[in-house]
Amino acid sequence: MTMSENIKTGHERRTALPINEQSIPLKFDELLSAAFVGTASGQQGEYADLKGIMGSILREVTQNPEREEKYKDFLKNVFKLKNLWQLAGLPNVEHRFRACVLIYFQQRLFDDIMDGDTPEKLVPAERVAYARVRLEHLRTGNFDGSDPIDAFTIRILGDISSLDTSYVPKARQRLEQIMNSITFDGERICATETPGTWKFSSSDELQRHFFNLDTEGVIGLTLFLFGFQDSENNMKLLTPLAQATRIAYNVRDFAADVRAGLCNIPAEDAEVFRITDADLRKVVAARHTAEFPQNITDWLLGQVVEGQKLLGLHASQPTAKMEPIIKPRRVMQSMRLSPYRKFVASKVLKTAYVDVAQKVFRDATRELR
Repeated sequence: MTMSENIKTGHERRTALPINEQSIPLKFDELLSAAFVGTASGQQGEYADLKGIMGSILREVTQNPEREEKYKDFLKNVFKLKNLWQLAGLPNVEHRFRACVLIYFQQRLFDDIMDGDTPEKLVPAERVAYARVRLEHLRTGNFDGSDPIDAFTIRILGDISSLDTSYVPKARQRLEQIMNSITFDGERICATETPGTWKFSSSDELQRHFFNLDTEGVIGLTLFLFGFQDSENNMKLLTPLAQATRIAYNVRDFAADVRAGLCNIPAEDAEVFRITDADLRKVVAARHTAEFPQNITDWLLGQVVEGQKLLGLHASQPTAKMEPIIKPRRVMQSMRLSPYRKFVASKVLKTAYVDVAQKVFRDATRELR
């Protein structure tokens, strides 16, 4: 038995119900209510208890002020998608919506595990070992139904198969791209030789992982679930928004990432701005962004400028012309394509991504200057 098979995250809640037979609440309030019911261990059994695990994640988000600010509004908006898809006439809305919710909670959990935000505290090497096993299971299809990440994957792929069996291999690829990029963060933390030091990765390496995570991974799955083609053309339309959003997340979470042992400043930029481990140690000690070293402040402000340019580029993209999965003739009858595409472009993308990024850039500009 390998070390990774013995690793416990604290999310080992079990049930006797097989994964595909478990009832998953599809309303925010129902899931939030379920989060406050029962014991931490839950009903013991052979399979991971997805509802219980989702409830514990949601409870932690809503009870932690810092995480609530970042995630609660986004989650509430996610739970409104079911009504939107029903009004739009998308087929198999329940499977579609459940897959969307399950993907969110799976990746929220996987990201927390990599960050060390779990009931059982794991050292970086344990987190990476756990992640590598999950990735191997995703590639081979040999899932462990008692593991929460594997259990989520089983249910996600089942729902996606109900939507389109031909998309399952691509969905598996997209999930792997997301999880591999999150694992990369854990590997960078592991690469740190001593406390108080950080690994500066090359710009190419960082951008490759950000692209796999935000563009091909997240956007690819999102396009499919929203009824659009997971295609190169559609991705090109949304790439500037994905890049701007990634910059916003990196700016917003910069200090927290550094404290966790993660640095998203490319090695090339570190050289240009003469940023060293000593500067990052000052970030860890800072009580406010006003206490950051000037070279780091300058780099962050440069990121804000770049992010704002990308938002401007996104505004010029014809996202209301994204290619649908269903043939246009059928779409016009069942999906009301034109108003639906316009609503997704003008409301969904704006609320979930553009507005969030703009707020981060405004706040960062005010705090850093």
